[in-house]
Amino acid sequence: MCFTFMITLILSYCGKEKEWGVVAGLNLNGYDSKNLTIVDCNGKLAFLWHEPEKMEIWCTMIALRRRGVVGVQGRVEWSNCLLSDVPPDYKMIHCLGGTD
Repeated sequence: MCFTFMITLILSYCGKEKEWGVVAGLNLNGYDSKNLTIVDCNGKLAFLWHEPEKMEIWCTMIALRRRGVVGVQGRVEWSNCLLSDVPPDYKMIHCLGGTD
């Protein structure tokens, strides 16, 4: 599966079915898509974003569960500030996940 963020939704793509679907169960109002990235982290989604006004980088870990063939249910496991005192000109461009 592949995931992307659009305005207030996380979309999942099922390559087998060649279909996009909305990840259900999440309220993502208030996020700015210019300051965030999504990365796979051991089958979960790490949703990272930059809060320029607070000069902080935050992370929300989202657990995923399949619902039918194409459907996906998301549940926030935790959300917290990862880094404070980020320089004002910082831009989050891309994030790469790694596993042990």
